[in-house]
Amino acid sequence: MFDKESITNFLEGIKFFLSLHTPFGSTNTIRLELDEMYIDSSRLIKATVQYLKNEGRDCTFSGEYIGSYPVLKVDGSRYALILNTIGSAATRLSVQQVMLKEI
Repeated sequence: MFDKESITNFLEGIKFFLSLHTPFGSTNTIRLELDEMYIDSSRLIKATVQYLKNEGRDCTFSGEYIGSYPVLKVDGSRYALILNTIGSAATRLSVQQVMLKEI
């Protein structure tokens, strides 16, 4: 049904997904909360880069993506940008949390 290469690629994809969405598999994670909510990913990327530059870090975005995750270069290391929106419909308060995981 499935050949060995297909299964290997599938398992590598799961491993990559879990490394991004769990505290395991990455030694360096940067977390931050921006003041505004962003729907447009290009504006979110620009705001994240500007925030990190204002913090004194060397940060660039070259247009590279891994799947749907933008890849930023921060202080010489590559990070996947993951966006978490945290909020409650009852209180109508939401916060966007940006997590950068080293890859």
